[in-house]
Formats: sequence, structure tokens, C-alpha cells
Amino acid sequence: MFTVASLVLSMLAVNPAQPDSAPEQAEEQVDDDKKICRRISAATGSRMSRQQRVCKTQREWRASDEAARKDADRLR
Repeated sequence: MFTVASLVLSMLAVNPAQPDSAPEQAEEQVDDDKKICRRISAATGSRMSRQQRVCKTQREWRASDEAARKDADRLR
């Protein structure tokens, strides 16, 4: 009995089970759909700037940040 248990344990140590990548992809998709709110200062030109709360999904924030980055690169 002891040899069977040690054999099984040694096999698990040599060949651990490979995790599926599907749960990781599903988790990424859930994160992309998660709503994130940020406070953004409105460019009014006054000292008393007002902050506006903007809520978007992670995917929308990523696209918005990428577009802003491209615009900044184009101005250089």
C-alpha cells in the first residue's frame, strides 16, 4: 500500500497537471467588462477646477488611453 501511494505521489511530482488557459481568458474578459470610474479635471482655465466623474469599462479606458497616447505621439 505504501509503495502505491509513493508511486502516485512521485508521478504527480514529475508530471503535474497542466492548468487550462480557458479560465484565464474568461477572467480577462470579466476584467475587461468591469466598470471603472475616474475623476477627471475639466480644463476650464480657472483655479477652481471642477472634477467630473467618468465611468467606463476597462476595455473603453484602454482604448481611450491608447488614442490619447497616439495623439500625443503625433504632436511630437
